[in-house]
Amino acid sequence: MLSSSLKIEKWFWEECVTSLYNPFPRDTGKFRYPKSHNMKEYLFYVLSSVLKKEDAYVAFYSDEEIEKGEVNRIFLDIDSDNVKEVWENIKPYITIFWKNMHVFFSGKKGFHLSLYIEPVSFKELQSNRRRLYDVLSTWCQTYLDAQTFLDIRRIYRITFTYHSKGGRWKIPVHYTWNIDKILSLAENPEPDTFKPLMRKVEPVNYKIFLREPYEVIEEKLFSLKV
Repeated sequence: MLSSSLKIEKWFWEECVTSLYNPFPRDTGKFRYPKSHNMKEYLFYVLSSVLKKEDAYVAFYSDEEIEKGEVNRIFLDIDSDNVKEVWENIKPYITIFWKNMHVFFSGKKGFHLSLYIEPVSFKELQSNRRRLYDVLSTWCQTYLDAQTFLDIRRIYRITFTYHSKGGRWKIPVHYTWNIDKILSLAENPEPDTFKPLMRKVEPVNYKIFLREPYEVIEEKLFSLKV
């Protein structure tokens, strides 16, 4: 259990800066309410939820991104009843694209991936939705949620908030961690553990995911520097 609201607030400032793009205004809450117009309103919503151990959500895309119709990341919701199995199966994919994504344990039985891409119109992504889903689903070993894939109005659980059904916190994870370490940290998170994970990432051209997976693996592994 988190012991200090000051500790929590420090996490949120870092998380807001690194993972929210074109931040506000932006919908928060399970039913897209209330709307956060600035950082102060957002932090008030998040801190209130955390201190009550309530589920907290935020829109993956801001109002500006939705109105403009241009995005720079894709949300991947990975879910399975066997969290150990799904983690072992998606780790190779995460390893290859580690420089292009942030990875989170959801707090229950799945993982959230924020895959960063070069800015592109959402309409163009949608026109390639079937192919993108087929390829990324192959990468993710069929655990990828089709319903939430390329949903421009998608909301997702806020990092460092409590999953009331899962009984754990949503946390960033590293591809080298095993599932026991992930579950342990999600039960009792400590800030210093996660600082290196709140990092800048490199965008990738989304069209790489229109190609055959084996071609990308071969190309990426050749240039991969771990």
